Amino acid sequence: MEVDLSSTSILERIVTTLVPEDLRDVGAAINSMIDFDESEAEDRFVVKPNVSQELDELKSTFAGLDDFLSVVAAEVSREYPFLKNLNVIYFPQIGYLVSLPQATLRDVQHMGWEHQFSTESTMYFKNERMRQMDDELGDLHSIIADYELSMMHRLCETVLEFKYSLLEMARSLSELDCLLSFATATRKYHYNKPVMTEESILKISQGRHPLQELCSQETFIPNDVELDDQKRLIVLTGPNSSGTSCPN
Repeated sequence: MEVDLSSTSILERIVTTLVPEDLRDVGAAINSMIDFDESEAEDRFVVKPNVSQELDELKSTFAGLDDFLSVVAAEVSREYPFLKNLNVIYFPQIGYLVSLPQATLRDVQHMGWEHQFSTESTMYFKNERMRQMDDELGDLHSIIADYELSMMHRLCETVLEFKYSLLEMARSLSELDCLLSFATATRKYHYNKPVMTEESILKISQGRHPLQELCSQETFIPNDVELDDQKRLIVLTGPNSSGTSCPN
């Protein structure tokens, strides 16, 4: 991309391509839907409350799930009083499980419960009540995530309606950002603007290597280099950090 060094020209292009109405509409669509704090906390796309009543109801059910599972665990414990430390757990994509200490293995072997998996201290089972909850409640976390994913796709479609306008604005602003970065680096590190010529010559006085200079500020040594029609190539040799990198 050619860079027009005329700041006036860049500003004119920005004014021409900038469409405040499009930015306002896109920003409103994004801000009205995305819960940025929760999205960052959960590391996924999260929709704000009051955007979808159905989604809010699912989240409300999910928020009260721990209390509900405690009630179910108490009911199952009353039905099987010989099972100690029984609990009911929900795992995304697995569903609802009864958890029991490993020590109770003998007590459940004759009950026909379906063993799912075990850890060092705990066993997890499916029984008829857990399958019923799978059918009635479903995999809430996955349902919510899928619902929000579909809303994200709809938001993307809305933003894409402004694709060409946004791309033009981005091109103009990115060019300005690039030139401002050059200007900032030039001022901070005291760089000089090169003098361009049609002659076949390269002349550098006190040449510096931006990255090498930053990595070895105390030992960095600037170097001169001069190439012309008679001397198109120069080979520099020397020990590490002696300055041979600068004219490259």
